[in-house]
Order: sequence, then structure tokens, then C-alpha cells
Amino acid sequence: MKIEFRGKRVDNGEWVYGNLITMNNKSSYGKDGVFSNKWIMEVVDCLEVDSFKSGCEVWTENTCIQVHPESVGQWTELKDQNGVDIYKGDIVEIEWDDGEITTDTIIWCDWGYCTSNFSDMPDCAQVKVIGNITDNPELLETN
Repeated sequence: MKIEFRGKRVDNGEWVYGNLITMNNKSSYGKDGVFSNKWIMEVVDCLEVDSFKSGCEVWTENTCIQVHPESVGQWTELKDQNGVDIYKGDIVEIEWDDGEITTDTIIWCDWGYCTSNFSDMPDCAQVKVIGNITDNPELLETN
């Protein structure tokens, strides 16, 4: 099982992927002094080693990057119908068994990942990532 997070960098707004680090203290960034205690550690290079645990890796180079806390989302371990990784906070288009097509957000529920209307995740062959709540909030607006 691979645990991965993503977040938007505070310095340039680009997405970064890796391990989530939450600091006890908060560091300010930006002209308004917004605070963030979330960092993503990008693993730039790693070395696979033989050990008692198969597939053990040693990180040989990594970088910690401060991210906007509201942008952080964990990978669900699922891919959509086009093979795109699905993260918490993604906006998805879902085609249900009855043919209805809805737009929804991926959230964490007590039983795992689900849609924001608390429906279980449908078959990923029926799900397409169309954006995320950080970059594309307008996709959730109703007419």
C-alpha cells in the first residue's frame, strides 16, 4: 500500500506529491501573514534495499516544501476511468447505473473514501476526475 499526499506549494502554486508532514508550530507565508503547518516531503530519489521486508526503500534525497493546508489531499489508491489518480478533494463526474450523471467531491467518511453526498465510491469505470476543489471550485456551482 502506497500512502501519498498532494498539496499546492505556497511559493509558486504548483502541485507537489509525497509524504505529509504536520509541524507543531506554524510558519507564516505571503504578504498577509497566512499561517501553514503543512509540508509535503517530495522523495526525489530512493534506493531499494534487501531487508526482512520486501520492497524496503531508503530515501536518499528529499525536499520539504511548505503547502497551503486547505489544498492537502490523500491519494485514495483508486484511479478513474482514464487511469488518473483520485485524491481527496478531487471533483469527479460520476455516471450512475441508472444513467444519471452527477458532479461531486471526494471526501473521507468513517468507512473510507466516498462522495460528498456520502455515497460509496462507485465502480471507477464510471468515475472521471474533472478538477479539484482548490483549482476548480466553479465546477461545483449549480445553475
